[in-house]
Amino acid sequence: MDLTNIETVKALMASSRSAIEWQANAEKVKAANGGEPSWWYEAIVVSGVAATAASSFLFSRSFP
Repeated sequence: MDLTNIETVKALMASSRSAIEWQANAEKVKAANGGEPSWWYEAIVVSGVAATAASSFLFSRSFP
């Protein structure tokens, strides 16, 4: 899995089913990119990927 590819990362983050999984996936992306990628905010936050994924676990007991 190419975690330097925006579309791959969007799919990975969208597949997160808990806050813990989201954080683990984000850490994988950071590790692959030598830190938070410059495109993260636009690709993940502005695009709605973060909000959509979070809506699936926002009120669950998945928070650390």
